[in-house]
Amino acid sequence: MISAFRVKSFLLAILASLLFTAISFFVLNSFSSTQIIPCTDDWAQNMIFALGFALILQIFLAPKILPSHYRILIAAHAVLILLVLWLGLYPVSPLGYSSGRIPVLRGFSVTTLGRNRFVKTGGIVSLQQGAATGVAPQTLSADFRCSWLSLKGGALDDPNGCETVYVPPNTEYDILRIGIRSSCGLPDFGGQIKISILP
Repeated sequence: MISAFRVKSFLLAILASLLFTAISFFVLNSFSSTQIIPCTDDWAQNMIFALGFALILQIFLAPKILPSHYRILIAAHAVLILLVLWLGLYPVSPLGYSSGRIPVLRGFSVTTLGRNRFVKTGGIVSLQQGAATGVAPQTLSADFRCSWLSLKGGALDDPNGCETVYVPPNTEYDILRIGIRSSCGLPDFGGQIKISILP
């Protein structure tokens, strides 16, 4: 029969592990992350690292606190890491990354004169004629290849890069289109923003 002390110790160990995982996750989310685990969403990568830190802590502390039950905690952490990896891995996730249920393109980051704004796909942005503007797609964290096209012939410094500088042409409006291709098993995707050009 398990004593009340052991039950209490076990529950405290679980609580400490959850707390440490949550703190680690929020700290990791506060930094701009680089993709270390290929084809994995940012939230999943950060959660895997947070659970990994908690697992290392359990490996060192749990055998001393719970000598007869520490294997349960370690196994639970390992299962959670595998579960998060399965949910966050683009090609196999049941959440719908590869089917297109979760969109690849979330919108565009448009930067003019140091001012950054978010524009939804299909949205309209007003730009000054001839003003150099940084444009970048806001996508899932994956390895993408992009191709840009200006319908009215606006200048693009890198039409085959995902981040480009766009200079509006001498017209009243333009449509800036992007095609996106991923190497992570995600569907090809396209989008556009409408440019209202001010004189």
